[in-house]
Amino acid sequence: MKLDLISRGETLRYMGHKGEVPEELEKILEKSENLIKSSIFPKYVYRVSEIEIFEDSENKIKFSGMPVIIESKDLINHLKGCNRAIIMAVTLTSTADRLISCAEVNDMAEAYTLDAMCSSAIETACDIAENEIFSEIGVKYSVWRYSAGYGDFSLSYQKDLIKFLNAEKRIGLTLTPEYLMIPRKSVTAIIGISDIPVENKRKGCQSCNMKGKCRFSLEGGHC
Repeated sequence: MKLDLISRGETLRYMGHKGEVPEELEKILEKSENLIKSSIFPKYVYRVSEIEIFEDSENKIKFSGMPVIIESKDLINHLKGCNRAIIMAVTLTSTADRLISCAEVNDMAEAYTLDAMCSSAIETACDIAENEIFSEIGVKYSVWRYSAGYGDFSLSYQKDLIKFLNAEKRIGLTLTPEYLMIPRKSVTAIIGISDIPVENKRKGCQSCNMKGKCRFSLEGGHC
């Protein structure tokens, strides 16, 4: 995968920058963008599973092929109307971590900008991966991608998603005991899909465990 476009606006938002962009920052943004585009080539992996909702429970859901039963009422509500799901993992690879670490040694302003731009880049990579997957398997209708850590969908399920996708072997994605992904600029997500129209659910802070805690929501925005 090649990153041809990285949002400057999203990068600045991750940095918490508002208003006019100074010339010096513009130069750092340009340098960071060129470095990412020339050095980072994201990878992704996915599987498609049937969805099984347990009728005797309002919060248990199973995906075909995955041994674990997930307990999350919010995830079930999000997937309402979908009969299948795409389970995916996307990473900017360890190259992104190395670029940020190297920048931290020489220029913290550049490192901060590069980190923010990589955060924007992983979202772009997820969008590209999603579009490619949709085209490959012929998706008609879908809901937006939902990640562990949203609502009551526990972050601990990261390990099950990574194992299910064999992501460590296939794209080099691992997990720390605290459920942080390595490489850091990585995402796992579940996307509900259907052959018939489904409710276009609104994406926002209501489904996030960090509501009212992160700087984006405290400032009235979103991540």
